[in-house]
Amino acid sequence: MSEKHVELKALYAQDAVETDRPWKRWQWAYTSDENPVWRDCKYPIAWHEGREYRRKHDAKRGHKHAHLMALYANDAAETDKPWERWEYKDKNDGSRWWKCDGSPLWFVLHDYRRKPAPTRTMTIAGIEVPMPLMEAPEYRTTVYVPQPLFGAVKFEWVDNDLNKLFLELGRVHITREGALAHNEAMNKVIKDAIAEAQKGGGDA
Repeated sequence: MSEKHVELKALYAQDAVETDRPWKRWQWAYTSDENPVWRDCKYPIAWHEGREYRRKHDAKRGHKHAHLMALYANDAAETDKPWERWEYKDKNDGSRWWKCDGSPLWFVLHDYRRKPAPTRTMTIAGIEVPMPLMEAPEYRTTVYVPQPLFGAVKFEWVDNDLNKLFLELGRVHITREGALAHNEAMNKVIKDAIAEAQKGGGDA
């Protein structure tokens, strides 16, 4: 499960206590869609990286941040400074997340989240690279593969032999930034090898 869905999974677990089909209370949309189309969940939620999820009633009534307020209340029960666990961003002011310096004011034009867990990384040729996907994502999930000429290639996942090979080789990333970093590292490996070979040839 992705770290991005930890908070929502807690809410889903609450629904599971009340009903044996909690997914019927939920909707999903593709993360890559600029104008998300929300669809009803028809099966138990698998928490895919390429999807966003929400409770149906959160979209129809109550405060936009109601479910986050509930999570914040849980944090407040554990610490007297719960805001230290949270971040916010202004939708009209870029994509940067800012740490909360006090209790959130829950503005409608702000997004809020618990601080995400550190992204798992690996090191290639001295460059830190986000870990690639280890399992096949949901059908039509937007993914990225490092590519020498263009840096990264974007496509929607389908279960064909080529994509399965990319996955087996550890080349499939859920973000463009991850694929770009991977491409930079692979290029450095080649450049370093060429430099080493030339250096050896000069000594001969």
